Amino acid sequence: MKTFYCMLLIVSLSGCVIGGTKPIREDEYHGVIIDIYRVKLNHNALTFLVRSEEQGEFEIGEPAWPSLKASIGDSIIKRSGELRLTVKKKDGSSMEFEYWLKE
Repeated sequence: MKTFYCMLLIVSLSGCVIGGTKPIREDEYHGVIIDIYRVKLNHNALTFLVRSEEQGEFEIGEPAWPSLKASIGDSIIKRSGELRLTVKKKDGSSMEFEYWLKE
C-alpha cells in the first residue's frame, strides 16, 4: 500500500504531463473557446471547450492561473515547443500565461 501512495505522489507532483498523454511542451493547439465549464470529477477544474478548423472540438483544462479571464469567443493558442499559452480577446487585446515546470 505504501508503494501505491508513493507512486501516486510521484505522478501527482510530476506536473509535466496533461491527461497522462504527452508533455505540455509538445502540445500545440489553437481555436476559439465555445464553452467554459467545470469538471466535478476532475477537482472542479475549469475547462475550455475549443473549436478549431484543423483540430475539430477539444477540451483544454486550465492550469489554475487566477488571472486567466477567458470568455466564450476568445481565441486560445499554444505552440509546440513553448511553455506559453496566449488568449486573444474579442476586443483585440491578448494575454500570455507561462507554464511553470521544473525541468
